[in-house]
Amino acid sequence: MKADLDRYAPAAFGGILTFGGINLSRAESALLARQLGAIQTHRPNVRLLSEGDMLDRPRLIRSGWACRVRFLSDGRRQILNYYLPGDILGLSLDPDPVALAGYASLTRLMTMEVGTLRTLALDRPDEYPELAAACRRMKVHEEFYLLAQITRIGRQKAYERVAHLLLEFYSRLSRTGLAEGASFQLPLTQEALADGLGLSAVHVNRTFKLLKRKNYVRVERGTVTLLEREALAEMCGFREPEDLFQVDTVPHKTAVSF
Repeated sequence: MKADLDRYAPAAFGGILTFGGINLSRAESALLARQLGAIQTHRPNVRLLSEGDMLDRPRLIRSGWACRVRFLSDGRRQILNYYLPGDILGLSLDPDPVALAGYASLTRLMTMEVGTLRTLALDRPDEYPELAAACRRMKVHEEFYLLAQITRIGRQKAYERVAHLLLEFYSRLSRTGLAEGASFQLPLTQEALADGLGLSAVHVNRTFKLLKRKNYVRVERGTVTLLEREALAEMCGFREPEDLFQVDTVPHKTAVSF
């Protein structure tokens, strides 16, 4: 199963690229390719940006997973967003872009700087409308996933949190061709999941066992298979970002007994 995005190598740009859910023209695909810097490799659990840093050099994730995170004084952390292959780290469309939280690698990470992406999207949107639209779409999705994260931690039970996050990972990886059928690679440790879910690693482990026992998921050698995707989505109230533009009512949620 693929774990990175080879098409983001500059030499691979020859046709139309989907970027942030927007189909770029051949000209804008080529322009984006020319903006990509050299590949940088980062070890797991390395801080990439700290609170207060300027967000003037966004990075495209070619492979690996990262996060936006707040650290407490005793070393504990709360993961706010997860970043997957194809996502942009540190993209801000604000006039004075400052990091309000830190960014860190969760696995071995390969990134490529897209230094002029902000300039093209902010200052030249008429010349590059697809790139500008893609950047806006990315920021909408980023906020959508942040709000989902707040809802998971604030109101959902442990099994709902884990199910909801697995569905989010599957949905996002499917968009970039990194999910196959109902399966995807999950390279995160239980600690990395726990720090995003507001649970202990032991509780995460116990919840995975519960979902496996109920035949909702299968986990083998780092590959997660969603056996009952629709039932999981109904159970935890999962929605895609696009659903917000299709319905304006509260989704029905079926009660599940565990």
